[in-house]
Order: sequence, then C-alpha cells, then structure tokens
Amino acid sequence: MKFFIIIFAFIFSSNALADFAHINPSDKVDVIFIVDDSASMTPFQQKLSSNLDALLEDFRNSDAHFGILTTSATRGAFAFPYTPGVFLGTGTSGSFDQVVGALKKDILVGTDGNAEEKPFDVALMALSEPYISNENKGFLRPNIPLILVIITDEPDQSSVTAKQFADQLVVLKGDSSLSLYGYIPKDNTCGQNGPHTNIPEAAGYLGGKTYNLCDDDWSKNKIHFH
Repeated sequence: MKFFIIIFAFIFSSNALADFAHINPSDKVDVIFIVDDSASMTPFQQKLSSNLDALLEDFRNSDAHFGILTTSATRGAFAFPYTPGVFLGTGTSGSFDQVVGALKKDILVGTDGNAEEKPFDVALMALSEPYISNENKGFLRPNIPLILVIITDEPDQSSVTAKQFADQLVVLKGDSSLSLYGYIPKDNTCGQNGPHTNIPEAAGYLGGKTYNLCDDDWSKNKIHFH
C-alpha cells in the first residue's frame, strides 16, 4: 500500500510534487482535508488528529494521496504561516501507519487563521490555476476518486453557494467521481454561529456524509470510498 501526504520535505525537491503523503495499494483515491484554523478550533483539531487511524481505516490497502488545506482564503490578522490554496505539511510516503503518523502532526494546523471560514473557496483555489500546475502539481490524478473532508465549527462563508461549489468541482475534476464529508456542528450546543446548511447541502450534491463535530467518539464516523 502506498500513501502520500501533501507536505513538502522528505521526498520532494522544491520544484517537485508539493506537500502530500502517499500510500501504495490497489484501489486509488485522492483525499483533501480542509481544516478550520480559526481561534476556536484547538480541541477539534486535536480530536481529529487522535481519531485519524479509525477515520481512515478504509484506506489501509489503497493507493492514496492525502492533502491538507486550511479554511483561510486570505491571510489572518496574526502570523498566518500558510498560503491559501496551497497544500501544507512536511511531505512523506510510506506505509499506512507511517503516513497517518505524519498526518496526525500536520493536521494540527494551528489557530492563527482567518476568522471567516471559506472551505469551498479554498478547495476551488487548490484545484485551479496557478496552484494545480505549480505548488499542487501531481496531487490530483485523472479518473481517480476525490474525497473532500471539511472540519469546521462554523458555517462556510465562501463566495459560492453549495450548488455552485459542487458544479465547479466537477468541472475542475473533469468527472463526477467526487464525494464530501463534513465534521460540523449538528446543533446549537456545539458552538456554531448561524445555520449550518451549506456543507450538508454540498455533501448531498456530491455524495458523502456529515458527522457531528462534537461527538465524543469519532471512531464510527469513518470516511469511505469503496
């Protein structure tokens, strides 16, 4: 099995594939995590990191690319260290356990990002020019399923609707082998601000599922691609 994390260092030169992690098996899949990096997200990032083994168990025997983005479409007010739309991390390849181990660290993206969470906009940026031919080159593979995983405690505040997002993704991908998973607040006890409808709506268009961000046990909230 072959895994690949979007990250920069271990196996790539500066002009090579951007930041990702890579696992090696028979079934192929590309996965993008879009993690909210606003000030309230520390406990949820930690929960995501500690549950990655369970969430990704379906990928153990797959040829998987994993990329990490934040929800910041522009730089935040603090020392925001990432370029919006460019995959981040350290870049590694290896076994499932090796790659998930690296992902657990790199998915802790911090909380100095923009207070306006725009996961739809950032995903479209990452898969569009100039990034898809430069910093993110090599991540998206033709005719391979693409899964987006959004982790946020706020509604999406992007410039596009859920329907526009889904339609544009299909165009950028070149086919409809897409799905979306959301780890989001399901009720007002989970710290959400306003109605949280656009991510579930996008998951409905693309296929996928949404889970409760505030669940105590994420072990059953798996990401599937078969």
